[in-house]
Amino acid sequence: MYLQLNNKMRPAEQVVFNSSELEFLEVWNQKETEMGGRLTRDDVEQLIRMETWRRWADEDLTDEEEAMLNLSKLVIRNRAKSGKHTEEEKRIKGSRMVHQLRPLILPLFTKCCCMRSGSIPHGSVNRDKWSFSEKEVEKYRDLVSNFEGDQFQVSRLLKVEPELVERFVKKYPENYEIWKEKQFFPLNPREIFQPYNLAPIIPSFVYDDTEDGDGEPSSKKAKKAKKARKV
Repeated sequence: MYLQLNNKMRPAEQVVFNSSELEFLEVWNQKETEMGGRLTRDDVEQLIRMETWRRWADEDLTDEEEAMLNLSKLVIRNRAKSGKHTEEEKRIKGSRMVHQLRPLILPLFTKCCCMRSGSIPHGSVNRDKWSFSEKEVEKYRDLVSNFEGDQFQVSRLLKVEPELVERFVKKYPENYEIWKEKQFFPLNPREIFQPYNLAPIIPSFVYDDTEDGDGEPSSKKAKKAKKARKV
């Protein structure tokens, strides 16, 4: 199969594919035949995803998928008449099914900016350090005074994070005895860079009831229901 897809032997020996991998490779080969050209893995996964969503929208569900649905959220309220759904009602219901069944894709990694910000990252030996030995107190005090409150310069010499220098000054502020023989300088402001590529907020299954034609948003109805429960 690898030879068929890549026109060369796989750079490994005795490769073992599990059943799901073999099935995916067969689908990959089939899609390339249908499209009449080479496809990347991302291309194939996107095609499979779109086919799955269309199947869900058409209410063609497996038993497992059907068991995962919150059926109360699929009800079309205030219908003009009972019986079969109209095409528009089918579209609304299908859209809600896709919304419920579609997996929440989380990013593989969230990029932390701790080092850039000068913060103490998880896993650092200083993560839970809040106390300082007498020798450390002297070192931190002297360097903070010498560099006039520049915690980045101090941290480079001490080989610690700037945030740890800030912890020291917070623990030993200007009115402490240690500063009697040294000039105290307040620390410089430090910019905190936020992490990025964060996981998305998990969506709720609240939908806008204005689709059903009653003209009242779901948020307003939710407030009414909460108020009614308190009574």
